[in-house]
Amino acid sequence: LALRRFGAKVWLARIAITWGIVAACFALVQGETSFVVLRFLLGVTEAGLFPGVIMYLAAWFPNKVRVRLFAIFYLAQPFSQMIGGPLSGWLISLGEDLGGIQGWQLMFLVQGLLAVAAGVAAYFLLTNGPEEATFLNDEEKRALAEITSLEDAVKTETGPQGVLAALRHGKVWYFTVIYFCLQVAVYGVTFYLPQQVSQLKASGVSLDRRRRVLTDTGSPFTSSSTS
Repeated sequence: LALRRFGAKVWLARIAITWGIVAACFALVQGETSFVVLRFLLGVTEAGLFPGVIMYLAAWFPNKVRVRLFAIFYLAQPFSQMIGGPLSGWLISLGEDLGGIQGWQLMFLVQGLLAVAAGVAAYFLLTNGPEEATFLNDEEKRALAEITSLEDAVKTETGPQGVLAALRHGKVWYFTVIYFCLQVAVYGVTFYLPQQVSQLKASGVSLDRRRRVLTDTGSPFTSSSTS
């Protein structure tokens, strides 16, 4: 609803900018209370990104290519984890050489400011829809509008009956089990990896080796998604 009311460029840019500001504020955390408050605000600010992007892509592309684009969008998460892990480790180690700032604070500041920069870029680069795109001529805009209107005309009604019909479909449960297993593996690694690396320190494993462990954790995320 907010995406339609304010426009895609404003709303998606707002999400990225406020998300980045809150993420950067984690560098100022002083205790448990401030951490919990910021974590709540982070969830509030980022909540509309995923459905907003899905809705935005749906306005641009017909059904026959939409699923492929959604899959590419899904791949952004594992690839960002693959890149973000080593980047975070490098920023933390870099902060050790700076006076007055800890490495973890530098990490939050840099990553938060990158999100803000992405939000500013989105505001200037995105349009609210195909009808405002300057790189499409009038004929292309009309063709895309016709395809969208034809697809809207044949859409099936949604409601409780549609949900029940989907739940009776075997493939729905098949993909549900696959997705559940993937999430158990991904979040299990995500949440417990710091604890495992900390135990490596207690076991006498060198700092370089621990950094290598953090760097190598990007490959399982990527391989599981691309497969």
